[in-house]
Amino acid sequence: MFKHFVITRFNCVLPRFKDRWPDKYNKRLDKNYLNQRFAIFEKYTYKSIICQSNKNFEWIILFDDKTSDECLKRVKCGKEDFAITPLLISEEDNAIECLDDYIFNNTKYVDYYITSRVDNDDMYSSDYIETVQKFCSENGNNEYFISFPYGLQYDLDKDELKEYIRKDNHFTTHFSGKKDGNLYGNIMNINHTKLYDIGAEIKTINTDNPMWLEIVHESNCSNRKITEEILDRDDTKKIMKRFYI
Repeated sequence: MFKHFVITRFNCVLPRFKDRWPDKYNKRLDKNYLNQRFAIFEKYTYKSIICQSNKNFEWIILFDDKTSDECLKRVKCGKEDFAITPLLISEEDNAIECLDDYIFNNTKYVDYYITSRVDNDDMYSSDYIETVQKFCSENGNNEYFISFPYGLQYDLDKDELKEYIRKDNHFTTHFSGKKDGNLYGNIMNINHTKLYDIGAEIKTINTDNPMWLEIVHESNCSNRKITEEILDRDDTKKIMKRFYI
């Protein structure tokens, strides 16, 4: 028996982000800013999650506790076959510790648990959850991380799609292991850009098809535009079917 949590930070404060991106921090409760983010979230991220081939997971979405009820109602549209949990976190609390506590309290009676991350403006391929769970059920008792290097980058403003190969991407997964001694807690405890530097076991899984899609748009803080060749329209249409776009 296991539990799988998909984790998305929407507008709650992470300690390491407050000083790094003060503009985004100051806008986190701004109505116009949230409307822009929800427009992308609803069209892309939400759709990719509800269209997963395997729906045996819980989706935790991290919000600032001052987020309006109007906004919070937008994370549930009534079409889900899985649990959606808005986790409200105050500015004074440590978001990662709150998340750790929630996961600990909800995994007391399972053999192991899985945590996967996706940002509120990105997408999983339709078989991401299914692929992760199949791999974890077949591979070992000890703690490890999973990385799928093959993904995509979609420039929303230019309507351009590119292949994106990156091992330390922000679509990684953490497997708790089936034994005591879980060192890392959940996937959000680790800065994905440092994943290959921390000495943890990492399962790098090369796939024939892209497993994730990063969306670049004007309000991104950190996504870097890549220089790979733009895919042609026929390839784009075929690939995007995996993401229900």
